[in-house]
Amino acid sequence: MTTHLLAAGMFAFIAAAAPAAVVDSAEALWKFDAADAGSVSLTQVVDSNNGHDATNLSNAGLMNWTTTPADGPTVDLYTDHGRGLQLNPTVQTPGDPEDTVNAAGFSVNGFTVTGSATFATRFKWDGFANDDASGQSAWLYNNGHGASTGWLVGIQNLGGQTRIGQFQYQNGAMRSPASMVINTGVWYDLVVVMLNAAEEGSGTDQLRFFLQADGATVQTAVINGAVNATSAANTYVGSEALGTGGGNVRKAFDGTVDYIGVWDSALTDEQAISILVPEPTSISVIGLLGGAAMLRRRRRA
Repeated sequence: MTTHLLAAGMFAFIAAAAPAAVVDSAEALWKFDAADAGSVSLTQVVDSNNGHDATNLSNAGLMNWTTTPADGPTVDLYTDHGRGLQLNPTVQTPGDPEDTVNAAGFSVNGFTVTGSATFATRFKWDGFANDDASGQSAWLYNNGHGASTGWLVGIQNLGGQTRIGQFQYQNGAMRSPASMVINTGVWYDLVVVMLNAAEEGSGTDQLRFFLQADGATVQTAVINGAVNATSAANTYVGSEALGTGGGNVRKAFDGTVDYIGVWDSALTDEQAISILVPEPTSISVIGLLGGAAMLRRRRRA
């Protein structure tokens, strides 16, 4: 019995090592694991990799800690649940032509990535914060986005479909795979890899999408399109713009985020997929342990 448990523990370590190594290589990694519940303070929103901690909170009263399923790549192997950051933006004043929205989130001053980059997260979306036809976007992450800089990642209403995608102002449109429709109340793992050809030294600018709904197979897609070589100074999490107002503040993300990781380089396809799906060794260990709680974070329903 002791030998079997030791072997199982070794296999569990090996199974976790591949995705953990990739996640731990991120330039910034916000695990959102400060508490199971309760209010959010500025000092709790930290980057566990390189100190890119939150500089300011936006409408902190509309944010709280919560528990998440134990499936995320940053969840401890030996727990039966994860932790996450819940963002609850509200409409302060319904308006015509646009609402005034209280966006919940945080900023990181002086931090962005440029050129080739990778964004990864696990999230559950609760719907658009407002009913404005022109404002039905839910931008989870703003990487120094401006007229000719940076990018956004989030959800947008495209012809009646709510799809995940990446946006740059000068392109004038969401780059979104038609198959990657997002539904409310579902946990998704997402990786977006952005390749800047000038930085890579060959090829063409390209976006690679990897999306997995809880219990489903991984969807992948490739879209050719410009990837900005520069970014503005600051990062915003929770909306295109934070605070209270109309315009880009309306485009707030309403839902729960398990973690966010950002790389200042383009991950390979193998690295991206390793974050989303179990390694073969983990499948073997699940069978060996009969589904023990210590391996639940890499299981799928």
